[in-house]
Amino acid sequence: MKKKITILIFAFLSLILVYLIFFNKKKEQLPITAEAQKTDFKDQVLCSGELLAEFSEDINGPTSLARFNIYEVKLQDIIAEGTEVKKGDYICSLDKSAISPKINEANESLVKAKSELTKTSLDTALTLREARVEINNQFYEIEQKSLVLQQSKYEPPATIRQAELELEKTKRELKIKKEDYRLKQEKQIALMKAANSDVQVFQNRVNELMALQNSFVINAPKNGLVIYKTDWNGRKIKSGSTISPWNPVVASLPNLSSMLTKTFINEVDIRKIKKNQLVQVGFDAFPNIKLPGKVISVANMGEAQHGSDNKVFEVMIKLEKLNPAIKPGMSTSNAILISEIKNQLTIPLEAVYSDHNLSYAYVKNGSTIDKKEIKLGAVNENEAIILKGLNEKETVLLTEPESAKKLSIIRLTK
Repeated sequence: MKKKITILIFAFLSLILVYLIFFNKKKEQLPITAEAQKTDFKDQVLCSGELLAEFSEDINGPTSLARFNIYEVKLQDIIAEGTEVKKGDYICSLDKSAISPKINEANESLVKAKSELTKTSLDTALTLREARVEINNQFYEIEQKSLVLQQSKYEPPATIRQAELELEKTKRELKIKKEDYRLKQEKQIALMKAANSDVQVFQNRVNELMALQNSFVINAPKNGLVIYKTDWNGRKIKSGSTISPWNPVVASLPNLSSMLTKTFINEVDIRKIKKNQLVQVGFDAFPNIKLPGKVISVANMGEAQHGSDNKVFEVMIKLEKLNPAIKPGMSTSNAILISEIKNQLTIPLEAVYSDHNLSYAYVKNGSTIDKKEIKLGAVNENEAIILKGLNEKETVLLTEPESAKKLSIIRLTK
């Protein structure tokens, strides 16, 4: 029995040993390779951007906010971006809490002005009536003095003269009272005009404020597709955003017949970018759509990149063809063609290695691998031109082989 157990244990250990020797050897991973081939080499600058319409009509909020010392208004509600609207359709509304107190204040001032006008009107009527009564009384006084003069014709000369003087004095007083009446009338007319003017001023202010409040509901000026605008900080204006009286734009209606993509190029690559360079424009939302474009403007001055000290330059690219699927605001991936060299021997950039100033590649030579020096031409983000050191259709490794450290570089012959 013990002998059988010993034989079984020996057999089991033998199987384990065979497995370890023949089946557990580490399999070498096959290298990833590519062929050196003749292609049209393109030197490109790649950049991301945002699609926008070349021409658009802004949808503005009220433009007279600053006149009434209103410097901040909240956007209370706005329809969804990308909504198709017709002329006169509702777009958005502003919070009226900023204007309501000013309307109340203007109404209170108007009530006071109307009350003052009524008071001035009553004072005018009383003042002029009293003046007219005094003038009428003065006429009676003249008539009395005239009778006294007539009755004194048989009196001594001194008495007659006294009566004449009294009549003349009464006439002079009448003249003075008439002049006083004229001056009082002019004064009261001026007071009435001032009171009326105050009423008109406050009435106009109330009317203007009511018209301004009505403009807090904003409608579409024409048919189109609603696109949100961005504020000075690059954030989209939407519900809860603050509208400035100096830039009251809340949205826009783009003209989709002419489209641009706006991108920013770093200060290293901007020297390569020129007007009229050709561009291939891709779209993150539609990877299969590629449209041709052309650089139409390059900024002369750089600007600070948001959240960085690096300088970037604005570049505008115009799409030369359109696709109904694309919409303003979409992200774009742009390949700006700097130059194109026809029929060049190239290999993927991953196959190029360097040691100090020496460039080399790992080249398959039958079942072995050579480490060959290569002379590079132009290089882009994907591939490099080989001026010397490789032939067309030679196979290069895209990853370092395990034997890399054992291989010596085969130098180019001069």
